[in-house]
Amino acid sequence: MGELGNRLRQQREARGLSLADAEAVTRIKSCYLEALEMEDWAALPGEVQARGFLRNYARYLGLDPVEVLALYDGGPSPVAPSPSAIASNGGARAAPVRPARETPEDQTIFRPQGVGLEPSRSLPWGLLLIVLALALGGAFGLRLWRSSSGGGGPAPEATAPSAPLAGAAVATDTAPTTIPTVPALTPTPTFAVRTDLVEMALTAREHVWVQVFTDGRLAFQGILAPGTPQQWSGRQQVAVQTGNGAGVEATVNGQPQGPLGGRGEVVLRAWSPAGPATPLPTATPTPPPTPSP
Repeated sequence: MGELGNRLRQQREARGLSLADAEAVTRIKSCYLEALEMEDWAALPGEVQARGFLRNYARYLGLDPVEVLALYDGGPSPVAPSPSAIASNGGARAAPVRPARETPEDQTIFRPQGVGLEPSRSLPWGLLLIVLALALGGAFGLRLWRSSSGGGGPAPEATAPSAPLAGAAVATDTAPTTIPTVPALTPTPTFAVRTDLVEMALTAREHVWVQVFTDGRLAFQGILAPGTPQQWSGRQQVAVQTGNGAGVEATVNGQPQGPLGGRGEVVLRAWSPAGPATPLPTATPTPPPTPSP
């Protein structure tokens, strides 16, 4: 046990708290809390989860999370999770170990992708053809009027030009109008919003441990791999808990919810058919008993 583990254990004992008391408030399994105090990094699900657990545990004990993480970064390099840690996570494959200090290149920037269609810039050819036909008809009528008035007859009245306009109208009706074919636009797929059911899709941005509850029952527990969305549904409520809120995004009834929280943040969120909801009492995960040393 190193300086970091001793400091965590001494602070907890100084406050008169047990591992079970800390688990009830932080929602971190007591076996993981014990691993933090023993500095047994191989017993934890992964590097990201270990940093998140340390941050939340330090806040709970009244310690400075930055100072605790500095001690963690200055210690020996963490190793991959042991088979016993993988088994306690429901048999799911543990996330790969990430460097202790993350660079900006390691941060995944969430950029929502939307399908936009630029407005059509095609000219109104039908309108141009009508204007052209009117101009030609007017010119033809004016020529006829000039030829008929060349015999020295009385000057036409002001209403005489109405005849060429009528001819222009006839020419407009008889002129063929070619309307360019506009390709049909592909409709953007939409999600039907259900009011009698709540549907949730989770998309991992990195390997992340989650628990999913449908109508108060545990439906999934394990580590999600990035790239492939997973979907669950319930009639009353769907809830999700993760140890790294920034590592997973949720879509509920077709409405994107974005990342569940910050990096390394332990998050528990729930939705009903009407929208965000308070998690059902049965949705609080019951951790397995702490293994005997």
